[in-house]
Amino acid sequence: WPHFPLSGLPLTNLMPSIENIGGINYTDVYVVDATGFTDARNYISILWVSKTKGVLQMQDTAGNTWVRDI
Repeated sequence: WPHFPLSGLPLTNLMPSIENIGGINYTDVYVVDATGFTDARNYISILWVSKTKGVLQMQDTAGNTWVRDI
């Protein structure tokens, strides 16, 4: 599971949404463009971040999606 420098993630301009990820409903999810947080090894393009749980899901540039086990 790649690590991202989320302390600099600008969530203030984004609105949280309700998302069902891995069969669980989350009410505080931000869908974030992750291209600035990854390097050439990962190629992650989208992050789904919960304010309470952290990174929940990610998608790479090829469209593959990974869900975090919580």
